[in-house]
Amino acid sequence: LTWDGTDDQGTQAVPGWYTLRVSVSNALGQLMWAKARVHVEEVGASDREIASGQSGVQAVRGRGAYAVWADRSGVQQQIYVRDLSDGGTPLAITDAARTQDNPSTDGRYVVWQGRQSDSTWAVYGCDLQDSQRIVWAISELPDVDETNPVIDWPWVVWQAADVRTAQAPSQLFATNLVTGVFRRVSPTSQNQLAACVNKDRVVWQDWRDAGAGEIYYQDLETGEERRLTANTAGQYNPVMDGVLVVWQDNRDGNLELYAYDLRNGR
Repeated sequence: LTWDGTDDQGTQAVPGWYTLRVSVSNALGQLMWAKARVHVEEVGASDREIASGQSGVQAVRGRGAYAVWADRSGVQQQIYVRDLSDGGTPLAITDAARTQDNPSTDGRYVVWQGRQSDSTWAVYGCDLQDSQRIVWAISELPDVDETNPVIDWPWVVWQAADVRTAQAPSQLFATNLVTGVFRRVSPTSQNQLAACVNKDRVVWQDWRDAGAGEIYYQDLETGEERRLTANTAGQYNPVMDGVLVVWQDNRDGNLELYAYDLRNGR
């Protein structure tokens, strides 16, 4: 779903949160619709283009001084970075023979998924302050698709699914890049998706319970784990900063934002 930021009359929307609804009907009068919640931000005089849309930019992420994204302008999709603090130009991190996708950064390091020779995905990383931009493998498990990595140094968390088993669930894996600890986060038989790591803690959407996914939390150092929601409606895309966890929730019929304070459980 792509929106140009204008209303039905072509007027540019003012900054704020909006719920977009798109409906399609056929000759029989049958109606289908979809909706999404988006945020329109203020555009200032100092705003500038980070990367040209003609290069097929997608999966843009930013934190601190860096923006990272996947670029489709070449033979294979590659990972790019731009240092926004000094007005530098976009630089390619990868020059791989196979597709690279879904970068994520903590403001110093970047991680992403890259195709292996057997067509499965693996997880790679790079120090953005390394002038040589040396790429290192974080996890290259055989016969496993490892996707959607996120990082907050020293922890990296990602999804992994065995490609040899039909409908195999995506399970979260984590590694500490300082100590070398490598483990499954919370083994189940259902999907674990949309992880967000903050310092040494992670939150994610988990399908182990009845309903369309619940939000779970774990301290990666101690193993303490909590189920933060208990509602059969869908809870999606959690993010965490400090003691607060925020996610999308449709328990009231519309996608709305809910929050949880880890200090008091409310």
